[in-house]
Amino acid sequence: MSTQPTLGIIGVGELAAAIVDGLALDPEREAPTIVLSPRGAATARALAERHPAVIEIADDNAEVASRAGTLLLAVRPDDLAAALRDVDVPAGTLVISAVAGVDHGRLREQLGANPTIVRAIPMPAVRQRAGVTPIHPPDPAAAALFDRLGGTLAVTEQPAFDALAAITGTVSATLAVLAAIADWAGRQPGLDPSAADAFLRGIVTGVAGELHTDEPLAAVAGGHETRGGLNEQLRTDWFDDANRAALDAALDRLLRRIRG
Repeated sequence: MSTQPTLGIIGVGELAAAIVDGLALDPEREAPTIVLSPRGAATARALAERHPAVIEIADDNAEVASRAGTLLLAVRPDDLAAALRDVDVPAGTLVISAVAGVDHGRLREQLGANPTIVRAIPMPAVRQRAGVTPIHPPDPAAAALFDRLGGTLAVTEQPAFDALAAITGTVSATLAVLAAIADWAGRQPGLDPSAADAFLRGIVTGVAGELHTDEPLAAVAGGHETRGGLNEQLRTDWFDDANRAALDAALDRLLRRIRG
């Protein structure tokens, strides 16, 4: 087992699995010992089978907390109180909460005064050690963990962290736009819907590689336009000022929900 501080995880769902896979499959760095809660038993067993040299499954959440130098909370918000019932987090433990919408005040009510608490927004790309994970407040140990998983965005101000949390609510809407485009194409005479879907997927897959740069997204988008061309026409016809204002208003509503 690793000599690094033990990582304990309470709540073993898809997000936790992505983090575990990202750490355990890193070809360049040794993974820490990872102690999983029995919550999400099927996923925990599957991870232990994939990474037997790294994973241990605890008897209960209290054992996870007692053994962890860093404790990751990855449960649903409504399940947090039950997950932490009878759990005593030792002083000096770093608690990283990936529990959406639960602020530091509510976490402190559950965890007491002992641990250091950092909130984080890891996304599934951590499995490939890609993309950055926002953390709040900045913390060197939390940053060291997520730097191994693609990078860290250390956020000092709560409002900025809330805005990043709102962005996570845009994934299905973004994919729904693509689905609507494919649906439109599939309704044109002589074009099979599955062929239209496959063609659009290929376009998007090709463009996705351009996101792995520091170029602003507006510049990436502009790079696909020529004056008077088809891309410019659709953007100006459809994504006009009214459409942009409606998007801003919808994002504002997400932000208000996050802030309670």
